[in-house]
Parts: sequence; structure tokens; C-alpha cells
Amino acid sequence: MPDAILLGARRCKLNGVLTATLLYRRGETPLTLFVPGANSPALQVAQRFAGHGLRCLSGSLGEGICAGEVDGHGAIAVAELDASSLSDLLQRIR
Repeated sequence: MPDAILLGARRCKLNGVLTATLLYRRGETPLTLFVPGANSPALQVAQRFAGHGLRCLSGSLGEGICAGEVDGHGAIAVAELDASSLSDLLQRIR
């Protein structure tokens, strides 16, 4: 991830399935990247939302939320960035 420090990784459950989670900090901004397993329910939901690319929106608290292909893998990203800035950042790592 450009200009970001990897703080750690862990597993969490998305749609009841263990999912890899990468925790980054870019400046003072935290960013979480979820990488669901192939054919998992969370990946299927992300792919339906994104279509054939990357789709982003703004969450109710102003955070950016993106889903789709990131570096050749299905992923979901959440950060305290506006959706456009998060999309730009994620597209630079593809």
C-alpha cells in the first residue's frame, strides 16, 4: 500500500466465515483491508456490489468503503478517507 505502514494482520468473521484482515496506517489515517477467501459469501457480496472493478461509497460516519478487485484479489477496504481518495489509493496498488 503506497505511503502506508502495515500495523498487523488478523482474522475476523465476515458473513460467518474467517477472513484475512490487514491493518494499515497512512499518516494519521487508519485503513482496514479485508481479503475474503475465494467463493466466500463476503467475496460474493463484494463482487456483486462492485461489478467488474472497484466501487466505493461514503459510509454514514464519512468513512470511505470500497469493494472489488484490489491487486488481483477480491477485497473490501474501509478508511477514514472520503470514498474518492480511498478509491485513488487502492487503484495505485493494483
